[in-house]
Amino acid sequence: MIQFYISVIFIGILLVILAFVWILYDRKKAYDYTKNVENMKAALLSVMKDAEEMIDELNRISGYIYDNLDSKTNEIQGILLSVDEKIKELKSLPTQKSKAIKDAAENRTEGSNREVMGIQAIQLKNFTEEFNSLKNTKPKSRGIVANSRYKEVIKLSQSGMGETEIAKTLNIGKGEIQLILGMNSDNVVIKV
Repeated sequence: MIQFYISVIFIGILLVILAFVWILYDRKKAYDYTKNVENMKAALLSVMKDAEEMIDELNRISGYIYDNLDSKTNEIQGILLSVDEKIKELKSLPTQKSKAIKDAAENRTEGSNREVMGIQAIQLKNFTEEFNSLKNTKPKSRGIVANSRYKEVIKLSQSGMGETEIAKTLNIGKGEIQLILGMNSDNVVIKV
């Protein structure tokens, strides 16, 4: 009977030791898991910080592009206005030429007639050169590829939302929204 008690006590001690080993194994596993979670958290924070810096940089770039787009649009509009003025001058040139011929005919002087014609030829040549140079600098039509996000920005803007609200709703930078709205307000052709 003593041997039975000794074997029960031995099995009990063995079970207690096994329980301690199991507890130590679970603690090590929990420590490793906690350490792994901390490492992943640190890596995720680093990636989030990099992403925020990239978003800030993209916002700055889109703001710069938007500002430059406005200045270039104004410059192009100025060039187009000057081209329109030159076209009007070119259209009125034949009437000015006939007036000069009538004046020369009234004077009946051969030399003054040649002089008037020479001046008009030089003016016409200069005007034609200037017109051709302006015509060559005429901008090509611009277009943007519109995706569902751009269409959504335009739709939300037309519904009365502000740039900040749209940026928060669609998770897009404010500069990009300003760029999209600016291009849309200039009646730019949107290709699908």
